[in-house]
Amino acid sequence: MNPLPIIPREAETATLLSNIAKGQPTLVYGDIGMGKTVLLKQVATQLDKAIYVDTISPIKSALLDILQALHRKGDLQLEGIQTEYLPWEELFKKLNRHTVKTLLGLVQTQMSGTDYVLFLDGLETATPTMARHLLALMEHATVIGVATEKKPGLKKLWWRFETLDIPPLTPHESQQLLW
Repeated sequence: MNPLPIIPREAETATLLSNIAKGQPTLVYGDIGMGKTVLLKQVATQLDKAIYVDTISPIKSALLDILQALHRKGDLQLEGIQTEYLPWEELFKKLNRHTVKTLLGLVQTQMSGTDYVLFLDGLETATPTMARHLLALMEHATVIGVATEKKPGLKKLWWRFETLDIPPLTPHESQQLLW
C-alpha cells in the first residue's frame, strides 16, 4: 500500500484527536479535492482501534466492511461461532444473508463498550433511512465522517456532529495529493 501524502494539517489533526478523546462525533467538511479523505486516513493510522469505511452506500456493504475490519483485528465475536478460526469469506457468506437491521445490531454489539472509532467517508451519500442507522451507530462508537455537502433532509444527523471545515489547499499541497 502506498503511503499517504503528508499534507500539513496539524491544527485539523489536533482537533480530530481531541474530539476522538472526548467521544465527540466530528464531520470533516469541505469541497472536493481539499484533502478530507487523506486527513481522515492519516488520523486513522494513528489509532489502534480505528475502522475506516470508504463509502457508506449501500449501508449493508458498509456494515459488512465494519464487521470484516473487526474480524481482521481479532475482535469479532458472534454467538455460537468461533470467528477466529474462520476465514472472512466463510463468515461473509453467513453474514451477508442477514438484513441491515440484524447487521446493524451486530455492529452495535461489537462496538459497545470499546474504544473503536469509525471513520466514515462519503457521508454526503446518506439517505434519511441511512441516517437512522448512522445515528444508531453513533450511540456505540465515536464517528468521524467526511462530506462535501450536507443534504437538508438530514438535519438530525448533521446536528450530532461538530463540523470541522477544511480550508483549501495551497497549489503545492494540491499537487502533492495528485502525484
